[in-house]
Amino acid sequence: MRFGSVLARCSVLPVAVAILLGCATGRERFGRPIASERLAQIEVGRSTRSEVLALLGPPLRDPHEKKRAASEDEEREPVERALYWEYSERHELFGSAILFTYYSQETLTDTLMVVFDERNVVEVVAFERETKP
Repeated sequence: MRFGSVLARCSVLPVAVAILLGCATGRERFGRPIASERLAQIEVGRSTRSEVLALLGPPLRDPHEKKRAASEDEEREPVERALYWEYSERHELFGSAILFTYYSQETLTDTLMVVFDERNVVEVVAFERETKP
């Protein structure tokens, strides 16, 4: 048996295994991270809607930006008192070995809700963190 033929067979085996096995990971982010330092600056009973918006940026949805009525006779939508911010991270892992396939996905979401009173002053701040700071 020649040395070159043994070497060729030995090098084919890792290539074949690499073709049959596969692995991939992924991470997606949605929204802007909600910084704890900025949350600490929001004071219940003192901070205003405009101060919160300046501090945190645009919310996920802002009901305060109501649709303009087509005419003066039409009723305008009421202003909601709460604004919401959300940040999500999705982690994915995929692995395959011949006939076995593994897939996992985990989504972590940070959610912030700020409720304002009729004077547009912060009344309630509710925050839930699932991501790592």
